[in-house]
Amino acid sequence: MTNFFLMAFVFVSVSACNRKQEVLIENVSRDTVIMIETEVTNPTLLRLSVQGNVNDSISISHIKLDWGEIDTVLRYDWYSKDFPIKYKANKATKGKLSIEYDL
Repeated sequence: MTNFFLMAFVFVSVSACNRKQEVLIENVSRDTVIMIETEVTNPTLLRLSVQGNVNDSISISHIKLDWGEIDTVLRYDWYSKDFPIKYKANKATKGKLSIEYDL
């Protein structure tokens, strides 16, 4: 009986983790706010995986990232259904970013 409940829990956990989406920022010189709408109803962990390159520092959701190659993961506790990804160019004029979000 215990194995049944453990297997049911694992199945629910795996299916709940399949909420990955990707956002591309091709014009890194322009500040942008991207609103993400979800169906999440409970507090959860929001994970932003940021990859790409820029020629100057940038900010994503108020976290400053240095120029050059970027490959980092930002984690937040999230309590709302929808969330914004706030991109601020600072002085960046060239580059490209991919932001994968996972709830």
